[in-house]
Amino acid sequence: MQLDREVVSAIVKNMNNADVRALFNAVSESSKWRIASFDPHRKQSEFFASTAPIRLFQGGNRSGKTTAGVLEDVAHVLGYRPWLSRSDPMYKVNVRIPSHGRIVVPEFKEAAGKVMVPKLYEWIPPSIIAPGYPKKNQIGIETSWKFNNGSEFEIMTNEQDTKAFEGWAGDWAHYDEPLDRDKYIATQRG
Repeated sequence: MQLDREVVSAIVKNMNNADVRALFNAVSESSKWRIASFDPHRKQSEFFASTAPIRLFQGGNRSGKTTAGVLEDVAHVLGYRPWLSRSDPMYKVNVRIPSHGRIVVPEFKEAAGKVMVPKLYEWIPPSIIAPGYPKKNQIGIETSWKFNNGSEFEIMTNEQDTKAFEGWAGDWAHYDEPLDRDKYIATQRG
């Protein structure tokens, strides 16, 4: 949103210098957060508004399923949905912070490397990513993500052995495409 110089002057007229500086820094930082200006379509809004413990977003190709999933991943990393107003009842996410998550895609090279990871970079504000992260796996795909608030998630694939999914103590999971039942059960059970 562009503000007229007169409007800005009227807003800051009665503020002290420290408050003006703090406001400028907050606006400057939030403008780097593309996610803060996300405008969901009706089906995405319904998905975000659901309080069901397990939610399913179905739709055709390019209907916003992966985007909605990634936005909800970021919300679970932060504990709130930055594209909503703080007064919105769905602003807060019911998850402990720091949270531990898992994103499961069909395979690494195409689904993770060419779809999921670019989508994560598109929506995750760089300033919240912990130094030295994300970390890449043996084939060069960013699979281990950690954030300044201690939250983290991993990217796994349906190609991996089911044993890799077991013994996990996580708070949330995002399945970007259907996966084998045994991997779903292992993730849900932990």
